[in-house]
Amino acid sequence: MIYKNQRKHVHSSVWVPLIFLLMGVLLSGMLFFWMEEEHLVLLNSQFESDANNYIESIEREIQVSLDCLESTHSFFLASDFVSRKEFNKFTTPYIKKHQSLQAIEWVPYVRHAERADYIDRARQDGLTGFDFTEREQQGVMASAKERSFYFPVYYLEPFTGNEMALGFDLASNPARLEAINKSIASGQKAASSRIILVQGKGEEHGLLVFKPIFKRE
Repeated sequence: MIYKNQRKHVHSSVWVPLIFLLMGVLLSGMLFFWMEEEHLVLLNSQFESDANNYIESIEREIQVSLDCLESTHSFFLASDFVSRKEFNKFTTPYIKKHQSLQAIEWVPYVRHAERADYIDRARQDGLTGFDFTEREQQGVMASAKERSFYFPVYYLEPFTGNEMALGFDLASNPARLEAINKSIASGQKAASSRIILVQGKGEEHGLLVFKPIFKRE
């Protein structure tokens, strides 16, 4: 009997530590898992906070850009004629204050019969060699092919860093022309799809937002 009891006791003494050991491993695993969960929760919380702050920052910059577009639109409506110098003075403060703005442009509708006149006036403004251009490949521009109409980038600020965009005929690019046509049809703002900027280095992307200024009769 004692022998049997001893065997039971030994058996128990063997299993109990094993159970505690397994429970200890299990508890350690659970504790580690809990700590990992807590860490992940903290990381997720921090990520969400950072992401939300970043999104809010982008939204603010976009709104500022749209406000700038509205102001420039009103500036043109309030004047019978905006000179290149006036355009520069009006837009420069916006450009200096908001780094998200790549450029502010005025893009007139030009019939083919008016092309030479627009080119001559730009050159009289000091833009030697100005022409309506189109992109042959990224970083390579050529004189725009003859079309019934053009949408050239005629006023552009800032010029530095955007030189290649000046004179670029937006009608030569389907994505840009589609956004322009939407804007004209609605009379409201319209944005292009994501595009490769002609003035960008390599595959630099951006988007354009247009708002039409209709000629007063």
